[in-house]
Amino acid sequence: MLLSAVGGLIAPSVAVAQVKRSIENPSFEANDPQGPGAPNFQIIPAASVPGWTSTTNEIELWDSGFQSVTSADGAVHAEMNANRPGALYQNVCLVNGERIRWRFAHRKRAGGLASQTAIFQIASSTGAVIQNLQTSVATNAAAWDFRANTTGVTYTGPSGVQRMQFVTTDAGSVGNFLDDIQITLGAYIEFDPAATSAVEGAVSPNLTALRVTGAFTSSVNVKVNVTGGTATLGSDYTTPSGTNSFVITIPAGDYQSARIPLGLSIVQDGSIESSETIQLSITPDPSNFVISSTTSCGGSANTSAVHTIVDDDVPPTAVNDTATGVNGFAGNTSVLNVLTGDTVNGGPATTSNAILSVAPASSLPSQLTFDSATGVVGVKPNTPAGVYSFNYQICDVLNPTVCRTANASVTVAPSVDLSIKKTNTPGVNGDADQSDDAVFAGSTTTYSLTATNSGPDSATGAVVTDAPGVGITCASNAPVAITGNGVPAGSFTFSNLAGSGITLGMLASGQSAILTYSCQVN
Repeated sequence: MLLSAVGGLIAPSVAVAQVKRSIENPSFEANDPQGPGAPNFQIIPAASVPGWTSTTNEIELWDSGFQSVTSADGAVHAEMNANRPGALYQNVCLVNGERIRWRFAHRKRAGGLASQTAIFQIASSTGAVIQNLQTSVATNAAAWDFRANTTGVTYTGPSGVQRMQFVTTDAGSVGNFLDDIQITLGAYIEFDPAATSAVEGAVSPNLTALRVTGAFTSSVNVKVNVTGGTATLGSDYTTPSGTNSFVITIPAGDYQSARIPLGLSIVQDGSIESSETIQLSITPDPSNFVISSTTSCGGSANTSAVHTIVDDDVPPTAVNDTATGVNGFAGNTSVLNVLTGDTVNGGPATTSNAILSVAPASSLPSQLTFDSATGVVGVKPNTPAGVYSFNYQICDVLNPTVCRTANASVTVAPSVDLSIKKTNTPGVNGDADQSDDAVFAGSTTTYSLTATNSGPDSATGAVVTDAPGVGITCASNAPVAITGNGVPAGSFTFSNLAGSGITLGMLASGQSAILTYSCQVN
């Protein structure tokens, strides 16, 4: 059985810090100035524009087509001179000596200065200029100027989080449209996390992955190597290539702390053994990526990783199961499940990892049912009170000869099915009254009440009551004769029957008591 983590990109299981290596919301498409409707503009608090910050704490956005200005990319663009000039920037992690490539669109706004200037630069967190990258002068209000550097410029400033910003020296509130702003930096890659462990039989084992932050303009192959460990390739785990070195292909794209599975699969071998390890490393490829921390700018990277396979091939455990207070008359198809509390390979026993049966030298009571496919034990209807038990056996699917036994016990509480029939024509229609019975005024009619216990247990203390029907008068001192079974001691009259009732003695399963009395027809 193979247990693996494979597939495409997977999100982090918990929130993690991220190292930013690209421009978020590069064309300002996350906002819609003034909402749906005709093209418009809006000056928005900088905190409401994803990714971007402004030294003036506001950003002016235009819909494409507003005042006949079509966006360079998408449906929105920005104006730098929002009420007053300022810096528009994002914080990005930079490393001294790395190459920076970029592109952006710059356009003059009609009504402003004849030539309008936007300076693309790197600055410190306080705004102090570290390095100018490009100065763009726009003189055409009818078209965009597209600026780019595809060969790259070497960053000469200190490593750390710095501003990638646009500033202008143009005065006033009119000028300098910006759009489609993108930078290309070497992507950061590391293992995430550096150490993992999971039981051998885990359905979704916790395995290390590649965490990627940054952009790839084309797909990149990352070579991962098994450098050591005590686990054996093939019998304990497999790799995508079947060898100690394999390649993970990362498609082109812009990644922000994305986790990419390695494609390792853990083999559930069924052997009882010590925990084992797999040690991994990444082959450096500085022309395509940097092995660096993706969670802390300038922090130490997880350049290697180790996964521990915790062996869970242990014998099953079986615990005794009990159910009490079961109604035997009604029965119950499910009073307990023998899998409850049992384990296989250190985890909960299930119908897929366990084999169940009645244990050798044991037998299933005829009053019970046992479904070996599900582990459910039931009680058949009309089961008398008592304790019914049997021993069951649980075996490991991967090791069918490794088994354990336990006891399943069901206590059925006493239960009875009492019924009563009343008739003035005993012996006819099964002692049940007939719809066409006739009585005559001034005559005496004799009633018979038959109380029957259909079991499955004995009933002691059943109370019988009755009341005269319309047009019938029963003398309170009229005697009530009791025959059959469960006859109580003493004598009784109709006043007892019509009052608190007559309490019967014990009626065993299948027994009946017959109460007889006479009344006057009005």
